[in-house]
Amino acid sequence: MKCYNLSRKEAKYNTVEVNPSENAWISVMEPDGKDFVRSHIENEFLDKCPTLKMKFWDVSYKVPFIGSSFEENEATEYAEPITDEQITELYTFIMTHKDKNIYVNCAAGKCRSGAICQFCQDMLQFEWPDQFKNRAVPNSYVYKKLIELFFRNGGTPPTIIHDRRRIK
Repeated sequence: MKCYNLSRKEAKYNTVEVNPSENAWISVMEPDGKDFVRSHIENEFLDKCPTLKMKFWDVSYKVPFIGSSFEENEATEYAEPITDEQITELYTFIMTHKDKNIYVNCAAGKCRSGAICQFCQDMLQFEWPDQFKNRAVPNSYVYKKLIELFFRNGGTPPTIIHDRRRIK
């Protein structure tokens, strides 16, 4: 199986027809704010696949929302990391569809989607093509929470065989 981290734009304008029985799609957006509502993107090809659409910020801890005061007692809104309920929903979706290629999009296709692809590669032995992997900067909090849930549910890491032959 393969995992692809896509930007919002790449997912929105994807014109590659994908087989719904062989692929799944995870779309991550920022949560709605008091002054804006973000709608999930739609794609005529990816929407035919099993799909999980989530909203959470690309942060590892609670931080004052942009535009709020940075003083803890003065801030009125915060960007908060993915919740335990969302991690469980995400993990369950991944494990349910681990026999499929997984397309993951977030805003830039780097951090949140990168963390999900990193997890799929490291724990489930997905192939993560270099052209996608090389641009990723995985969100360490999302990755850590997925790993914790994997081990809490009895997951075992794949065996890595080191080839010690010398190249001649």
